[in-house]
Amino acid sequence: MGDIIDWFGCDVNIQPIDDNTIRVSVVVNEQAMVYWALQYGMHMEVKSPQSLREKVQKVVEEMAEKYKEVF
Repeated sequence: MGDIIDWFGCDVNIQPIDDNTIRVSVVVNEQAMVYWALQYGMHMEVKSPQSLREKVQKVVEEMAEKYKEVF
């Protein structure tokens, strides 16, 4: 959670879901959030807004396509 506070400051809403899950709500620039989400890729999931989820999904798909090529 320290990374969340470091990145977004104190203006965040953090809601524990269970021992392994938290829900975080922030107001940020959407493109900046895409890059933030990508750096935590396997450890987080964007649930909403749908437009942000789709942008992250598109970048991940494009990255996966690049790494399919065998040299």
